[in-house]
Formats: sequence, C-alpha cells, structure tokens
Amino acid sequence: MIPIALLGLLLPATVHATDVGVRELPCPFGEGNVRVYAKLSSNRLGGWDSDLASYSVGGQWRNYAISTCPSSLYSFPSEGGPSEQLADEEYRTTLHTLLLDAKAEFGEDPAIWERYEIAIRILRLQDEMEPLRVAKLYLDAAWTARDMAVDVYKGLDGPEMAWGLLEAGATELQKTELDDPTKKILHYNLARIAHRGGFLALRDQHINAFEALGNLSAIEQETLSRFRSMTTEVEPLYLAQAARFLEAHLASSRDSSLSSWAHYVLADISRRAGQTNSARTHFTAVTQSDHSEEQLKSLAQWFLERL
Repeated sequence: MIPIALLGLLLPATVHATDVGVRELPCPFGEGNVRVYAKLSSNRLGGWDSDLASYSVGGQWRNYAISTCPSSLYSFPSEGGPSEQLADEEYRTTLHTLLLDAKAEFGEDPAIWERYEIAIRILRLQDEMEPLRVAKLYLDAAWTARDMAVDVYKGLDGPEMAWGLLEAGATELQKTELDDPTKKILHYNLARIAHRGGFLALRDQHINAFEALGNLSAIEQETLSRFRSMTTEVEPLYLAQAARFLEAHLASSRDSSLSSWAHYVLADISRRAGQTNSARTHFTAVTQSDHSEEQLKSLAQWFLERL
C-alpha cells in the first residue's frame, strides 16, 4: 500500500486567495491605479524547505508582496510603500529610464518573480539599501517560481522528512503490482518532494522517470514543462542573486543570529547549485557559531554528514 504521506500528494492543494486586504490607489508613477495588498493573516501549515522557504495552506503571501502599476511597471513592496524620492525630478528621470528598460526586458505583463526584480532595481536606486533586505527579496522571488512547480504539501517539514519520504517512495516503486498511472503519480510527487528538500539529482531522476512512462496527457505535458522551467531555469537565477547579497551581508557583519541564518541559507543555495565546498564552509560556520539556533545547527550538521 502506498504510504499515507505520499497518497496525500495525490490530492490537489485547495486553491484559495491568501487572506489579504487590497486597496486600489493612484499609481505613484504612471497612469491608472495600482492594487496594494496587506497581509491580514497567514499560517505555516504547508511546511518548509531545506532553504527555510515556508508555505501557507491557502496561498502564499509572497505572491502578493509586490505591487505593480500596470501602465508603467513601477513596482514596490506592498508593505513598504512607494519610494519617498518620487518628488525629486532627477530621481524620476532615472526611474523612467529604468522602467523603460524593464518593459523592454520583461514585456507588458511580467511574472511575479520579474516584478520582484523590477522592485529590487528601483529600491537599489537608494544608496542605503541593505544587502540583507535585497537578499530576502530575491529569496522570495525564487520561491514564487518554486511555488509554480511544487505547490503545497501540508506538513512537509524540512529536508529530513523529505529524505524519509523519498526513501519510502523508492521502496514503493520496487513493487511489481504498481501500474503505470500510479508510478507516474509517485514519480511526479517524489520529484516535488526532492526539490523541496534540495535533493536535485533525485528530483531529476524522478521527473525523468515520470516522462519516460509516456502517454502524457496535455495537462501532464504542461505540468512537466512548467516544473522543469521553474526548477532549473527561473528559480536558480534568483537564488544565485540572493547568494550574492547574502555574501555581501556576511562580508560586513559580525557573528550574530542573523549572520548565522545567512550562512545557513547561503550553504543550502550552494548545495542546490552543486557547490559542495562553499556549502560545507557555510554549514560549518553555522555549527561553530554561538548565535545559531539549535534547529539550524542540527540541520547544518545533518547536511555536513551527507555532503
């Protein structure tokens, strides 16, 4: 019998809007109105990933966290509001050029991760922008792409649980009585689990096996293409950007709980990118810091034993 935890993956996640408030306001830069969102409530029932991405059952706030003017693509964090520099004429000229370039690069209707990129470029016009804030925005951008690939699996709490499910799935797949449709479902869901745990070789193994079973419906083919695009093209691009700014933060910070968090996330980004030496260095920094939370120390040690 297929383990209950894997059977749960056969059920599509309920799709509801995140519990947010919305206001329509005049665009701070450009014509028309912009929808500005506010988070009213959230939960962490959707579990969390190896790089600490967390999930809410009922939608992810990160998909609402950037507000964008449709006419100009002027974008800003929903909870932060537009720049106070908009009254400055020189700033507006620079901003106009930036947005024209963004529209040429991303088109008239950018994806959510591209809107994060636009918002970050605008924020970086401010000299005092902290690297850690930029890193966190890039992480959220990367995770919006991941959302498109893995969706929500309630209660998948971290890489150790993911590894256990992958082992259970491998055992199930050895059973001779499984028909191809069931194998297909298992391989696809195990690919999702593997990606959330950052076990990318296993992810590729399962998604390739899913494809190799053949007779893919139009929906299955679309799902496969989206999964590969999000996990191997879009998400890694934004994780790499996050890594740059995490490194910049660590270069100018002293040992603290924040720097320990940055070391851990940077370690996992490195691990996912196949940069084993970098991953080992940053995981080790977590285990040696007096400011690391016990959960991070335990996770870092678990990965160090398996790199």
